[in-house]
Amino acid sequence: MAVAAYDGRPRNPVLIAREHWAEATAMARGDTGARPFLRAHPELVTLIECGDTGSPDDIDTPEDLARVRGAATARSAEKS
Repeated sequence: MAVAAYDGRPRNPVLIAREHWAEATAMARGDTGARPFLRAHPELVTLIECGDTGSPDDIDTPEDLARVRGAATARSAEKS
């Protein structure tokens, strides 16, 4: 399983091999996603550092999207 990491901390997205989908889905609850499965199987996790290429923002709702868009707009304005 490949897990994006930002400053060494696991975040989104996560790539789970098909052979683990059933177990990962069975362990998922609410907005925790695959977190319980990943914690139960740390030996399967490979962290991929992404801090130099992206953002760890997790967008699940329209409010999340608005927050991220607002932050991106503010960063762009600061650079101008």
